[in-house]
Order: sequence, then C-alpha cells, then structure tokens
Amino acid sequence: GTTTEMVKHIAKAGERLSEIVRDMVDVSMLDEKSFQLVSQLADVNSLVHAAIDKVQPFINQRRQILNHQLASDLPLVRCDMERIIQAVGNILGNAIKFTPDKGRITVKTQLVTRPRLPEKFAQNGVDGACQLSSETFPYIAIAIADSGIGIAGADQDAIFDKFYEVGEVEAHSTGKVAFKGRGAGLGLTVVKGVVAMHGGAVWVESPGHDPQSFPGSTFYILLPVAKSSAD
Repeated sequence: GTTTEMVKHIAKAGERLSEIVRDMVDVSMLDEKSFQLVSQLADVNSLVHAAIDKVQPFINQRRQILNHQLASDLPLVRCDMERIIQAVGNILGNAIKFTPDKGRITVKTQLVTRPRLPEKFAQNGVDGACQLSSETFPYIAIAIADSGIGIAGADQDAIFDKFYEVGEVEAHSTGKVAFKGRGAGLGLTVVKGVVAMHGGAVWVESPGHDPQSFPGSTFYILLPVAKSSAD
C-alpha cells in the first residue's frame, strides 16, 4: 500500500542523505589533512572488480553494458583499499548517471610510465614543493569511459571542486543513478583528495557536452606502483 511506498521513499532519502553526510565528512577531513589512510599492498584489478560489484545493480537498473579490459600481470599498488574502491565507485556512479539507458561504460587498467607527479603531500623540495626530474616512474592507470552526455571544456577541471555540479539545479533527482540526477557535488572532490593522498592524479577528457549526440567522457585515475623491496 501507500504506507509501504512512503516508508521506502523515506528510507531511500535517508540513504541519500547519509551518503551526502559521509561525503561532507570526507571532504572536511581532506581539507584538514586529518584523513587517515590504511596502507596495504593491493592488486588494482581486484579493487576495480569490487567497485564494479557495488554498482552492478545500478547498471542493471539502467540496462547499461559494462565492459572491462583489465591488464594482466600488473604490479601492486600501496593504497587504502576501501578508499580506492570508493574513488573508483564514485567515478563509475557518475558514468552511470550521465550515460543514457542502454549506454556503454568501459573500464580499463594498464601500466604506464610518467614523470613523477608533484605530489601534494610530499614536501622534499624548496618551499615544500616537489623536486622534479626527467626520471619516469611506473603508475597504474584506471580509465573509465562512458557513452554519456560529455563534459564541456570549461567544466573539466571544475567538476572536481567542492559542491560543483554541472547543469540545472532543478534536475536534482531523488534517484542515486537516475539519468542526469544531481548529488551534492562532492563525489569527485572526494575522489580527487583520496587519489592525491596516494600520490596519484585524476582528470577527465571529453570532446564536449552534448546531450543529443553523447560524445562521452573518460576519467583517468593514476596510482603510483608500489616500490619493490629491492629498491
């Protein structure tokens, strides 16, 4: 009956609220650098699988197709496993939300070498900056590509800012993964903070925003490979 529906609705709203509160707590801890990480050696592919498992019901609900192309024999990363699962999950949630029903999402992992990123929390250079060198270092890249509405160039950096949500406020929907539903705009801020604390980087690439032609976007997370005991 209607009471059951109402209770369900309240429960859902409560869930959404607790997620927003958790995000707000996470963001404030990141701001105050009081964020505690549990460091473990982990296989990135198993973390990606764990994140996919968590969002699978939403993918099914939206009748989307999720493919993964996970590289084999990847070296381990040193990370807080729960936090990386959360970060990948947040980006997957976004991909689901901004991709139409029956759309496609692809997750890839691969080993890449890059110059060392100027790590926010590594203060070994002048004025707390990082010393940069021409040396390159191994990272594992997690790429999450979607066939969604895309992101305008001007928004591609700003979406990681606190409370930044692209689009109309009216579109705030109650559904967590309803098409173009809105959240509090903290999910990506948490991703950025968590990944930065791991000495990694996160960014998005998209040809632009077009809710008709669906140019899609690809989010990248880079995590440094764990140093082997031989180093």
